[in-house]
Amino acid sequence: MLGNEATIEQLERVINYTKTNDKPLLDVFKGTTDRGVPSHLIKCLSYFKLFPSNFEISARRLVTLWVAEGLIQQRGDDEETPEEVAEKYLSELISRNMVQVVERKLSGKVKKCCLPIALRQIWLQNNESLDHRLADHFDTHDQCFGHIHGEGSTMTRDLQNYKHLVSFLSFDNREGNKPGEEIGNFLRRGIGFGYFHKLHVLDLEGVFRPQLPDSIVKLSKLRYLGLRWTYLETIPSCIGKLVHLETLDVKHTYVRTVPNSIWKLQKLRHLYLNQRYRSQIMRHPSGSSLKNLQTLWGIFVSKDSPVEDGLDKLVNLRKLGLAFDLDESQQVALRKWIAKLNHLQSLRLRSIDEMGEPCQMFLESFAFLKNLSSLELFGRLKNTSVVDNLPDKLTSLTLSASFLIDDPMPVLEKLPTLTLLCLYGNSYTGQQMVCSTGKFPQLLVLRIWKLEELIELEVNENALQNLRELDIRSCGKLEVPAGLKHLKTLIELKLSDMPLAFAEKIEIEKKNFWDDIMYAPSITVSN
Repeated sequence: MLGNEATIEQLERVINYTKTNDKPLLDVFKGTTDRGVPSHLIKCLSYFKLFPSNFEISARRLVTLWVAEGLIQQRGDDEETPEEVAEKYLSELISRNMVQVVERKLSGKVKKCCLPIALRQIWLQNNESLDHRLADHFDTHDQCFGHIHGEGSTMTRDLQNYKHLVSFLSFDNREGNKPGEEIGNFLRRGIGFGYFHKLHVLDLEGVFRPQLPDSIVKLSKLRYLGLRWTYLETIPSCIGKLVHLETLDVKHTYVRTVPNSIWKLQKLRHLYLNQRYRSQIMRHPSGSSLKNLQTLWGIFVSKDSPVEDGLDKLVNLRKLGLAFDLDESQQVALRKWIAKLNHLQSLRLRSIDEMGEPCQMFLESFAFLKNLSSLELFGRLKNTSVVDNLPDKLTSLTLSASFLIDDPMPVLEKLPTLTLLCLYGNSYTGQQMVCSTGKFPQLLVLRIWKLEELIELEVNENALQNLRELDIRSCGKLEVPAGLKHLKTLIELKLSDMPLAFAEKIEIEKKNFWDDIMYAPSITVSN
């Protein structure tokens, strides 16, 4: 049932069979898992019980939680990070059809997943303990409902049930201040009575403005603090006392400044900030360094938050996403810092002014970043030769507001592993782009958006021979490319905000373009 060939429909048939034959579902499931599914995968799968039914779980969130919970087995000689091992666990569960992919990123990586309903029915019959883990679904039938959302006098005597609590997740997504107040009171009482001191995970993602008590610093074993989409304006200034913290997520909040005590978190591995609200880290105190930090995403850098003697101490990053408002001389330190990031896999840079409009980027070669696979650049490239010196391992490239004058395709087509290419507004200001014969052999997705001067897109024979998706948006002068007929692997052609005549001609010509293949691509037209 749970081998690689199993499907969700087969799981449902097993459930129906057991119902008609009076055989307990759990017995069937246990018999199967004992024969084939490793115990470490079963533990990871069990974790889905904490999430509400039909809940679409971010792969990023799930993987990081698994690591924080200690569910990942890592060999001593393993060069992979715990997160990379966790991603393999997730991939294996998906390949066994035990976890269902809900959404993928453009790169093909899993973005959201869920536990199939059929399998969830089996798990709910399993009354085994979740090892002192608590999930608040704001369900009046849950035993914990009154403890979290009831009156203080009625819940205090029951808090001893959570003396050994290691994880608390809340999915109370009601509007208004009530969720934040109730969660705050629950935490304040629990910490005050000394019952939450073993907590490893505190995940309040989506809870509106939870009132974090100052006593949160007593959670000395906390590894994961999830505050994404909470719209908090501040975080406790004493955050640096959570010395075992590995993940701090304040993305999609109003937090503008992270206190400098964060530099004391020597075990911190992932820090997610909110770039839109120009989140900055306070100045770096001497003698402190986040040497284990692997993810720094959403930070804003200005002349008031210098890179030198601060951020440039972070040299083990694998993912870096930042926006900056720096002049040419101030960008020198930024370039030098990035040049030291030998482990970097994903990089997003945005040069913006006070209004968020693109500014000049004084960048040089990225060829030295041998492990870089994903690159996003937003800003006017002062040195356009940057695109001539990209790493060979690059699989995903996004350019916006680059204002390239020369056709970038002859350079980009030399990247042997590129699978995703997005050319957004004003990335190229010329009139012609050419995809040469035999080039872009691995490209799966090509997006061409808001190239207002582009007239001709030439696709030569045997170019883009693996392309699955072509997305064209707001290119008002573009003529219908005759070379579309060469795209034999195309699955979807998306046209958005294109002239009516363009879409009509595509509809007329599609039989001529793809009459020699069994399945013509679907064509989606929208404004």
